[in-house]
Amino acid sequence: MAAVLLLFVLITVLVASLATPREKEEAFFSPPVIQFSFSIIDEDDTIIGPLLKENLLEVRYVDEIFDDDLETAMQRLQEGETLLALQLPDTLLAATRIGSGHEPINIWISPFMKADAARVTTLLRQYSIAFNLIHSTSFGFQSVYEELSSDADRAWKEASSHAVSSVMAILEREGFVQESNEPPYDLFFHAASGILILLSLLPGMLILLQTSRLRGTDLEDRLLLSSGSTIPVLSRMLIGTIWWLIFTGPILYSLSFMLPDGNLLPAAIALFACFVATSLVLLALGRTKLPAITSFSLGWIILFTLILTGGILYPNTLFPNWLRNIFLFAPLHYTMKVVYGTLMGAKIETGQIILTMWPLFPALLLGTFKGRRRV
Repeated sequence: MAAVLLLFVLITVLVASLATPREKEEAFFSPPVIQFSFSIIDEDDTIIGPLLKENLLEVRYVDEIFDDDLETAMQRLQEGETLLALQLPDTLLAATRIGSGHEPINIWISPFMKADAARVTTLLRQYSIAFNLIHSTSFGFQSVYEELSSDADRAWKEASSHAVSSVMAILEREGFVQESNEPPYDLFFHAASGILILLSLLPGMLILLQTSRLRGTDLEDRLLLSSGSTIPVLSRMLIGTIWWLIFTGPILYSLSFMLPDGNLLPAAIALFACFVATSLVLLALGRTKLPAITSFSLGWIILFTLILTGGILYPNTLFPNWLRNIFLFAPLHYTMKVVYGTLMGAKIETGQIILTMWPLFPALLLGTFKGRRRV
């Protein structure tokens, strides 16, 4: 235990010395929205390209737009700098002028931003029909506009501007990204939240192993006769708490240097509640009559199930709607939301912290009646 503590302290000192505090922003996550960057490939230099870039920059969930060639756009996608690349076909301008069809608009999506890519795919599906209707209506009126103004270039420019502005107005008003208390997706902090939860679960496995090995032995009999049935359980939970502090304390301390305000109390409460609930369940599993190796294997299966359903391995946005609704009742669902929201700087309400504690009640009942041996 001392060696592990020393190792974690050394890692903490190293991380804290290299960490750069994140810059504070005015009205941080008030309200939080998803933002992403993408590339526009317009090698034909049409009017549509600049109009798209000008109007998209005003949409609240668009961070930056790059005017790239195909090679540069693909490089940005591979490096995770952009979410998608959109290539306008060379025949778009000419085909629209004469009212004929055009080549499809090519879109490449980043393989590293799966959660945001799922949202963008939803966006494209929702508005593809609307885009086509606005496109045909605006540019169908372009010929009439030209007859009224007797200025072909101006008619074309005004019709193009009107079409793009109409599309952007729809996106801005009825966009798929809704105002909510959910922070945007960040790969680093999602991974950090998952690691913290995993480390909070590991002490429970130590409690399971110790309980299953001592179950029914002469040593356990002497302990029960000398101190009763409660003290051995409390001692194991105390040892588990010390390991929890060793595993999570240095990481939380390091992250405090990287966050704007350094307030990690909601995350610490959620992680400790996660540790206690899991340890009580595994304590009860260790008291069963199963062999120690079987109990240990079942413990890992339980942990893997909790991690999968809690959105730790994969964000819940990647799952179908019916599965996401089921995962709302997963024991670690709200724990992940609170820990991740704390690291991202989102405002954590008291009710959210209380929701992370609901597994404590069934775990406490299970640990009380099945987790200790009667004298």
